[in-house]
Amino acid sequence: MVLISYLLTVLALELGQGRSKKDLALESLAALRVGLLCVAFLYFLQLAYNHTGSAFSGYFLVNSYTTTFKLLTLLSGLFVLHNSDEYIRRHERHLLEYPIVLSLALLLMLLLVSAGHLISAFLALVGFSLNIYVLILFDAPTAVAREAGIKYFYLSAFSSGLFIYGIFLFFLVTGTGHFYEIATLMTYAEEIQGTGLELLQLAVVFILTGLFFKLSAFPGHL
Repeated sequence: MVLISYLLTVLALELGQGRSKKDLALESLAALRVGLLCVAFLYFLQLAYNHTGSAFSGYFLVNSYTTTFKLLTLLSGLFVLHNSDEYIRRHERHLLEYPIVLSLALLLMLLLVSAGHLISAFLALVGFSLNIYVLILFDAPTAVAREAGIKYFYLSAFSSGLFIYGIFLFFLVTGTGHFYEIATLMTYAEEIQGTGLELLQLAVVFILTGLFFKLSAFPGHL
């Protein structure tokens, strides 16, 4: 969030001085790469010292597993940023918003990795999807990009409904949304009889279906 706030402040100040928007977009990408390297270094230290904990009553978790995947997420983001300079230079628009949208997408991906509750995971996933809509439609003059953006929007809205309904069924049967508590309850799922077990199975199907559509994973990649 500090990095995003910094970029917004710098862009606001520089735009007031009549700077080229395309040049500012390229400079923002460079600043974002440096910032993400610093964040990756902090995560590396966190991993080295094996720091564990939780925040917001267990809605977000910190452990070696989440930290490792956060590092992988940041490295993937740095790879995308490294290959974005030429894309911005050749694009017919200035794409000044591109670094900010990508920063928000990375932030929400990091929140998704560390989510320890169904609600926090859902909000991070939906926020990430909103940024993907914008990134797809940067090439809106192209018919393929418009088609992809519209398809992804409608399928994502549909999958959000399935996901949230699955969360509701989980709460209805188990009374919790924390992953650790759900894992413990699922271990003894055979003790749940009748309608409760059927609702639990239906909740798993809804959540997995919504997740596959959100991530464009098979078989929800169409």
